[in-house]
Amino acid sequence: MLVCSFIGYLASYFNYFPLQKFSSKNHFYKVLTLSAVFCTTITLGNASLKYIPLSFNQVIGATTPFFTALVAFLLQGTLERFNTYLSLVPVVLGIAIASGGEPSFHFLGFTFCILSASGRALKTVLQGILMKDPSDKLDPMSLLLYMSIFSSLLLIPCVVIIEPNALSSAIEKSRTSNVFLSYLLLSSCVAYLTNLLNFLVTKFTSPLTLQVLGNAKGVVVATISVFIFKNIVTGQGIFGYALTMTGVFLYAYNKRKGHALSSSANQNLRLLSKSLMFSASQHEHAENGVALGAAGLSNGVDVGGGVGNGTLSNDDGQANDMVPVSLSVVSVGLSATRVVERKSVNRSGIDSPHSSLGNGTLG
Repeated sequence: MLVCSFIGYLASYFNYFPLQKFSSKNHFYKVLTLSAVFCTTITLGNASLKYIPLSFNQVIGATTPFFTALVAFLLQGTLERFNTYLSLVPVVLGIAIASGGEPSFHFLGFTFCILSASGRALKTVLQGILMKDPSDKLDPMSLLLYMSIFSSLLLIPCVVIIEPNALSSAIEKSRTSNVFLSYLLLSSCVAYLTNLLNFLVTKFTSPLTLQVLGNAKGVVVATISVFIFKNIVTGQGIFGYALTMTGVFLYAYNKRKGHALSSSANQNLRLLSKSLMFSASQHEHAENGVALGAAGLSNGVDVGGGVGNGTLSNDDGQANDMVPVSLSVVSVGLSATRVVERKSVNRSGIDSPHSSLGNGTLG
C-alpha cells in the first residue's frame, strides 16, 4: 500500500492525471470508511487462516459474488435478471468443488472468513458508488491514491502490534538475498496496476462483474501453476474449474443479453414518448386552426384553418453498452501474475513478511 501511495503521488505530481479533491467532509469520511472496510477485510481474512485450512478459506471466499449481489441490492436497489443470478451458482460451486473435499470446520475461523467475504462485497460496492455517484464522483486514480494513503495509515499500527518482527525480518532478508527487494518492488508495481484495473472494471461494468472475474482468476492461477510449477491437478479440480468457467461465460452472456434488452426497451420508450408528443402537438395545431377558421368566418374573412405539419425526427443515438472486456482480461491476468510471483518467491525461500502491508491488492 505504501508503494501504491508513492506511485499515485508521483503520477499526480508529474501531471499524468489531475488529482481530484474532496468535495466535502462527508466525501472524505466516505473514502475513509471504504479504506477501513478494506483493512478490516484483510485482517479478518488473514486471521481466519489461523483456524481453518486454505482450501476452506477459498470455498467461503468463492461466495463473494452472492454477497456482492445482496449488498448492491440493499445499498443501491440494483436488481439483475433472474438468469444472471442463476449463472452465479456454477461460478461459486465450481471453486468450492475444485478446492477439494470436506473442509475442517472451526466456528471462529468460519465466522472470520464469512465476515471477510461480505466485507469484500461491501468494499466493491462502495468503490463503485464513489466512482459513479454524480455528487461525490472520483476518478479511479484519485480514489486509489486516497485509499492507499488511508489504508497504509490504518495498517501500519496493526503491523507494529500484531507482527512486531516484520520490519526487521524484511531488512534481514534484503541483506541476505540479492533479489528480495527486486521481487518486492515488482510485486508492488503489479499490485498498483491490478488495483487500478480493478477500479476501472468496477467503473465501466459493475461490482458483481468484478467479483465474478475474481473467481475466474482462480482458474487462471491454477492453469499457470500447472505449467510453471508442474502442480498436479485432480479430476475433481478440473471438473470444478470447468464448472466455474462455464458459469463465468453464462454470466457474461446473460449480462450482455440484459444490456441489449435494456437498450432496446429504452429506445422504444424514447420513440413512444416522441410519438405522444407529436400527437399532442398535432391535436393542439388542429384546435388552433379550427378556432382561427371560426374567427375568420365571423369577420367575413376566409382564414384557412390548416393543420400544422410536423415531422418526427429520430435522432436518438443508440446507447453504447459495450463492456470493456479488455480491462477485465488484463485485470485477471495481472492478479494471476501476482499470485504466481508470490508462489515463486515462497518456493525459492525468499518469503516476504506475512504482513498485511505485503498484500497490496484492493480487490
